[in-house]
Amino acid sequence: MTSSQAWPELQWAEWRQTAMTLHMYSQVVGKIQLALSPSMAQWQQASLRVTGLGLGSQTMNTDRGALSIAIDLRRHEVVFDLSDGRHEIRALDGCTVADFWKDALSALDRMGINVELNPMQQEVADPLRCDVDTVHGTYDPDAANTFYQVLVGVHEAFGAYRSGFWGKQTETSFWWGTFDLAVTRFSGARAEPPAGAGLIYRVAMDAEQHEVGFWPGDDSAPEPIFYAYAYPEPEGIADARVGPGAARWAPEKSEFVLPYDAVRESAEPAAAFLEFAHTTYEASASLSGWKREDLERADRAGNQASAIE
Repeated sequence: MTSSQAWPELQWAEWRQTAMTLHMYSQVVGKIQLALSPSMAQWQQASLRVTGLGLGSQTMNTDRGALSIAIDLRRHEVVFDLSDGRHEIRALDGCTVADFWKDALSALDRMGINVELNPMQQEVADPLRCDVDTVHGTYDPDAANTFYQVLVGVHEAFGAYRSGFWGKQTETSFWWGTFDLAVTRFSGARAEPPAGAGLIYRVAMDAEQHEVGFWPGDDSAPEPIFYAYAYPEPEGIADARVGPGAARWAPEKSEFVLPYDAVRESAEPAAAFLEFAHTTYEASASLSGWKREDLERADRAGNQASAIE
């Protein structure tokens, strides 16, 4: 597979402040979606999507109609659309998270939608309440758009990976808690969540799974990476041979990691990612005893459209 998208350079130090602000903006949108959506397995009602504009919500059904929210990373605005034609826009001009929170709830109020949200930020070090967070308010449009272009290329590669599986799997999901893009495949078997896990992990880790994802980095680990893990972790996984050459097992994380730059700088970035995704999945599924013959497509990345044209 040859990606039609360039894979831009992404240096954490150069877009750190914008990244943290955008992360919190996405949490506000994610919290709205979570509050207005019925529960689904592994939190699938909560994840955002990569769209032709940026990051978008799933469709939320309210008593006023169908609601969608888009964080437009091309025109740099957040857009609220209701199926009855009502439309609200707020520019992403570096407003603080507290102002973003207030303006988002005000937009919903004008649409006649009342929602109760937990304002506490999730899955981050030193969380603040979104409604009082004046720490995060830096937004560089160029940096945000570069991140978006990274997501577009990665999302395309994830689509090719998803097409090779017949079993249960997630959409290509943007997780606003951890600020990463991921696809999870499931064997169909249940699993016990980790001992002492909180609610987030009790729901997320109640099934046997393999996940592969892209993470842009943070202050503790600024290198953007692709990652992959199996849960429950099968015996021998750390010794499995996976590709491409820069991929390695990270014992401190209990997962495989592959630097984004190693993929970006390769002759075929999408192919390098797919090698990582497929070889880590194959190792995880084989060592975990999955019934792979019932879960995988023979052509792995077939094009059904060609059969019906």
